[in-house]
Amino acid sequence: MRRLESVVDAVLAAIDESYALDLARRLVRIPSVFRPDDAQANETAVAALVAGELRGLGLEVHCEDAAPGRPNVIGDWIGRGAGPLLILEGHSDVVTEGDAAAWSYPPFGAAVVDGRLYGRGAADMKGGVAAAIAAVRAIRDAGVALPGRIRVAVVADEEGMMLGVKAFIRNGWA
Repeated sequence: MRRLESVVDAVLAAIDESYALDLARRLVRIPSVFRPDDAQANETAVAALVAGELRGLGLEVHCEDAAPGRPNVIGDWIGRGAGPLLILEGHSDVVTEGDAAAWSYPPFGAAVVDGRLYGRGAADMKGGVAAAIAAVRAIRDAGVALPGRIRVAVVADEEGMMLGVKAFIRNGWA
């Protein structure tokens, strides 16, 4: 049990809260609202940011369209030796912002006020995506030799028809 405690302590010590917040802010600033009548209004820019972050951490990254212009990003951190697969899954799309004038802070401004991040997707689900990526980064930085792999999956279209997770499963990732 002592070995597990030291591993957990090492990973907790390696968590970089400023990295997680910065990544969450960069994600929130990208309006990944799907609007069928606007070819630019989709998850493509968020997927590109996520894929770049995962590649920068040394993960094996795959990008696949769940629907045209709506990519899933899958990144694997490969541990040492055989072992289980842990999937950290989140989504890249957000609900429409509605009337932006009704917001206390701009919906894609990523304002931090009194220690809170404000913006569309901060809680659902860009903050969670940033936390998952920051967790894998902490494990990597702590030099923990976990068996198996950790898969970070950031899927499209959770707010609609769930096309992303359906493609993720259909393509054998889970």
